[in-house]
Amino acid sequence: GKGAAVTDKFSIGNILALLHMQPFDAHQKQRVNTGLLRELVIPDTIHFRSGDPNLPCWYFCSKAEPGTIKRKNSYNVTPHNIVDAFTRKRKRSVNKGLSGIVAVLIGDAKANPGITEEDEVGEAEVEYLDEVGLRYFLDRRVADYNGLLQQWVDPKGNHNSVIHAVWAQSVCQMTCKTNTRALSDRRVGMYERAVTFEGGESLTNRDPVSLQTHQVIEQQCASFAKHIARMTRGGSRLTSLSSYWKVRSDGRVLFLWASALSSATSAPAGGAKDAAPPLPSRPFSPVLSVPLDVDCHPPPERDRPYVCPISNEVCPESAARCFVTYKMIVAEYDATARPRHSPGG
Repeated sequence: GKGAAVTDKFSIGNILALLHMQPFDAHQKQRVNTGLLRELVIPDTIHFRSGDPNLPCWYFCSKAEPGTIKRKNSYNVTPHNIVDAFTRKRKRSVNKGLSGIVAVLIGDAKANPGITEEDEVGEAEVEYLDEVGLRYFLDRRVADYNGLLQQWVDPKGNHNSVIHAVWAQSVCQMTCKTNTRALSDRRVGMYERAVTFEGGESLTNRDPVSLQTHQVIEQQCASFAKHIARMTRGGSRLTSLSSYWKVRSDGRVLFLWASALSSATSAPAGGAKDAAPPLPSRPFSPVLSVPLDVDCHPPPERDRPYVCPISNEVCPESAARCFVTYKMIVAEYDATARPRHSPGG
């Protein structure tokens, strides 16, 4: 595996590196759970940053150790494994996956000349991907991408809903936005069914946050602060956090990503050399948007990339309209996927 991917510049994936870390117990000669993140659940999330030798990093929840964020070995972070993991559950479920969405991209904030004080606020793009879009991203776009690729989480109910929480040491304010379109309504485009904070006001409603959900998120934000302080030996003290959350279909509250945070830094207690590096700050949460070429009201026919499920080759959809039989698919699989054995052996 790789070292913690915490850099001296803020990135929305930095906090995951610290949430993944656990202290080393000299007596047991192994890392042990702090016990501070017992209720933490995240979707599978991959942090990309162009030019960073420590990335990509794939974070996921441990089923055997609740509250522990695991990280896959670097050699397992492959396009094949990502597509398999992000689509496996949807394919095996009978009534799930009606939205067709398998992944979400959340980009690092970039300056936008159209936004006041863009150097401090900036803009972050949110993209929704079906399986074709995911394959296209991994084949053509991943090398220069900065941000998170996150597995899609089915919300509680048939409308996508996301909670934005702004936490400080003495207060926690929350806003919930719910899409007005049903996720299963394929008569409208994917973005029109999925957008929340990054979409237009006409596509979302503001909904109240239940007291139970509010308490869970507030307690987890406070737990983040305690965990980070412990892992940095007091080198970083989280003073505020802007983050996004979702209530999953089974009622569990999931942490999605952190858009901004402020931390007070100081020298680690006792000059500890094994302390994690301080967590970089970003005081303002960026404005969320969708890519400029996305039409939230698409026409029925759209030209889009097509990815062959056998060869993974990407081409325009217009060039992919041909008659394919199961015999052709099996023949292609036999020729390329199965290992070839010599006659003698």
